Amino acid sequence: MLKLKTSAVLAFALASAAFAQKATLKVMSVEDLLKASKTFDKKEVQVRGTIDKIDLKTSKKGNKYTTIVLFGKDPKKSVKLYMRAHPDAKLKLAKGKVITARGTYSLEKKLGDSVFKNEIDCSKVEGKKFGILVG
Repeated sequence: MLKLKTSAVLAFALASAAFAQKATLKVMSVEDLLKASKTFDKKEVQVRGTIDKIDLKTSKKGNKYTTIVLFGKDPKKSVKLYMRAHPDAKLKLAKGKVITARGTYSLEKKLGDSVFKNEIDCSKVEGKKFGILVG
C-alpha cells in the first residue's frame, strides 16, 4: 500500500512539473532556436525577434493566413511564422516591430509539393497560448 501511495505521489509530481514547464515556456532568441533547431523540432516554442517582412494573404479557397519573417540580432538568421488568420489590427504589426511569437516549431514541414523550413505555426489552438504579442 505504501508503494502504491509513493508511486501515485511521484506520478503526480512529475505530471505537475511537466505542466509547469509548459506554462512557463522560456522566451528565446531566433539565434538560440536555430542553434538547437533539432531539439525544438515539433515542440512548443516562444521566440522574440524583429519583423523583417509581413504578408497578409488569402488562399484560393478564401482562407486568410499570415506569414512573417522574424530575425534576431543577426539579420541573416531568421525564422518564418505562420498563422491561419490575419492578426488583430490593434497589434499594428509592421517591419521593424519587436514581437514574441508562440507556437509549434518545425525544422521542416511538407505540404503537398511545398516544403517549409524553420517555421513556427502560431495559429490558435484550443487550450494553448499560441499567437503573437508585441514586445
